[in-house]
Amino acid sequence: MPELSKKSLILQSSYLYYVRGLNIQEISKQLGISRFRVSRYITEARERGMVSVQIIDPDMDCEAMALELKQKLQIDQVIVCSVLPNASREEIRHSIGKAGVQLLLDIDRKTNLAITWGRTVAYMVYELPKNKIRIKNVIEMAGSVGKITSSISAHTVAQLAAEKMDAHCIQFSAPIIVDSPRTANALLQETVILEVLEMAKHCDIAISGVGPVQDKDSSLSSAGFLSERDLSTLDSRCAVGSILGRFFDKDGRECNTEFARRVLALSFEDYLAIPQRIVLAGGKYKVESIYALAKNHVITTLVTDNETASLLLEKMDGEEKGR
Repeated sequence: MPELSKKSLILQSSYLYYVRGLNIQEISKQLGISRFRVSRYITEARERGMVSVQIIDPDMDCEAMALELKQKLQIDQVIVCSVLPNASREEIRHSIGKAGVQLLLDIDRKTNLAITWGRTVAYMVYELPKNKIRIKNVIEMAGSVGKITSSISAHTVAQLAAEKMDAHCIQFSAPIIVDSPRTANALLQETVILEVLEMAKHCDIAISGVGPVQDKDSSLSSAGFLSERDLSTLDSRCAVGSILGRFFDKDGRECNTEFARRVLALSFEDYLAIPQRIVLAGGKYKVESIYALAKNHVITTLVTDNETASLLLEKMDGEEKGR
């Protein structure tokens, strides 16, 4: 039997594949050509613009950006949630926190979870379903900042997380930053603090937010831990953000400042030893901080919003073009 023209075979292969939903083997049998030719024709149809595939789900843009960020940042997982243009900071935090819940829905009952305070993390905790997730321990990995909003205290975050996940709550009973390295050294010799740090560094999962340095709305600044002089000092040391109260530079490395010796929190090294490190962060003012941590492989899972994801991709594209 005479064979159809190449164009006819390309179009029929494409029709059977995209419209009828047949697989390569079924199309090969129906058209009487090899599976290799079917596969090649389907690819050629896309390359020549004979076929256009459209995904109409409104969340597709977010999922596409998540995949691109995962590849370009070389991290394990990225979740991108959708926010409206010109969304407020609180709306962005709330959306990211809500999206982060899905990461905890199927975790093992024996999981030890390290957590920090922060408004985005607090929103995630408030969105956790009650009595649907069970883990072993919720452990604070940094000291407290007191109030993170007018109605939420830092310790409330860990307490509520433990209550909702039927877990024991181990709290870090100390301020996040103290007045001097000498005070920090003394407190770090206390048995109760040593025990919390030891438990935190052996956790399976860590969840935290990220604080930009030059932003007076950050938790550390709004809680009164950073003065104008402190901000100036950090700027001179090229600090771009903080995590666990520890300040880092554009390459995601901890800055060598006095703050590093005044912080009561898990060390950078011990934090990096936790297998899964989830960071919840969004907003244009956090792009530099997120990118810095990703470059140093501090983040294994990122939860952010579509506007921040777009800015991150633009930043990376710009750097690639500038090389």
